[in-house]
Amino acid sequence: MPTDRESFLRCFGSRAQAALPKPRDRESLLRCFGSRAEGVAPEAHRLRLMGRWHNRYADGCVHFCTFTVQGWHPALDRDMIDVLYSEWNRARERFGICILAYVVMPDHVHMLLWSSEGRNIRVFLQRTLGETSKRLSPGKCKFWKERPRVFPIYSDDIVKEKIEYIHDNPVRRGLAGTSAEWRDSSFRQLAGGEEAVPFRCDPLVGAFG
Repeated sequence: MPTDRESFLRCFGSRAQAALPKPRDRESLLRCFGSRAEGVAPEAHRLRLMGRWHNRYADGCVHFCTFTVQGWHPALDRDMIDVLYSEWNRARERFGICILAYVVMPDHVHMLLWSSEGRNIRVFLQRTLGETSKRLSPGKCKFWKERPRVFPIYSDDIVKEKIEYIHDNPVRRGLAGTSAEWRDSSFRQLAGGEEAVPFRCDPLVGAFG
C-alpha cells in the first residue's frame, strides 16, 4: 500500500507519464487502497451518536468530505472560489493530500480526498477552511459552518458512486442541464480529459471515469 502522496501517485500513474488504470484494474486499486473485511463505506446513521455527527478518518483510504457556508448562504462567487482553489493547491502539497474529485456549489462543497494518514485529511480541512474563512470574511464571523462532514470509503464501487454523486450535484439542484456545463467541478477533467480547467485533480480520478 502506498505510504505517501508521491508513491500513491506513482502507484496509480500520471497522465503525463503513463496511462491511467482502467476499470478492469479495480481489484488492484482496491488492494492498494487497503481493503477492509466489510468492503463498504460506513452508513451515515453509524456516524451519528446522540444526534451529533462524528467524523471518522482512516489511514490509506479515500474520504468523502462535505463543508457548508454558514446558514447555507449562496456566497461562493467566482472570486471566492478562486481563493478556495489557491488554498487547496497550497495545502495538498504540504499535507500529502490527493484531491480526487470535487464540486463547488454556491453554498457547499463536496470532495474526495486521499492520504496515507487519516489525520492528514483532518489537518488539510482545518487548514483550508480556516485560511479561506480568514480571507473570505476578514474580521467577521466564520465563513464556513463549524465542522465539515467526513467519512472513509472502503470500496472502490462506493468511490465511483460518490464521484457520480459529486458531479451530478449541479444537475440535481437545477443549476445546470448536464454535469459538463458546471464549471467548478472535476467532471470535465475526468470525463472529457480537458486540460484548461479551473482546478486540476490528482490523476487517480480518471480510473473511475
